[in-house]
Amino acid sequence: MLYQNDFSIIKFVNHSSNPTSTSDFTKPNNPLLAIRDLMAGEEITQNYLEFESKEVLRGRGIKVE
Repeated sequence: MLYQNDFSIIKFVNHSSNPTSTSDFTKPNNPLLAIRDLMAGEEITQNYLEFESKEVLRGRGIKVE
């Protein structure tokens, strides 16, 4: 598990529209969790848009559910 405030590791997570991980905002420190099993050496990615509110995304013209 990676934590958003663990900058020694989290800085290596890249953005993807098809991410391999997501933040669990229901837990302290928002741990980063794998969405699926990852292969050894596979890049850890996250959709950075999950940090924005739906209202902000809509205001930027981004379609949200």
